[in-house]
Amino acid sequence: RLGYTSPPPERHVGTNLGNRKRKCSEADMQTLYPQVLWTPSVDNPPNDKKATSPRRPLSAYNLFFSEERVRILQALEEISSSDYDEDGLPNPQKLEEVLSRQEKENKDHLGPSTA
Repeated sequence: RLGYTSPPPERHVGTNLGNRKRKCSEADMQTLYPQVLWTPSVDNPPNDKKATSPRRPLSAYNLFFSEERVRILQALEEISSSDYDEDGLPNPQKLEEVLSRQEKENKDHLGPSTA
């Protein structure tokens, strides 16, 4: 849907005679396509389904990193404020310790592997 505040002086509009185009005056445009050309543009609120769903399905890559991100955020919550450096970044060794401990707990929780 196009919205114009002032109409364009002339437009090329397709006719019913195949691909041939002709110039139309403003009066022709208002007569032929008033609802399309002269309707003011309005911002429609987003559809709830569109707002919550991704544009395309998540790939395995995205699923892996969404899970990985949750795991890292949980590890960052466990790190105390004394384990951060002067720039506000966590100590990499401490973060690695927490992540490896979480991984070990998950393996213990799942039981021994069958492989």
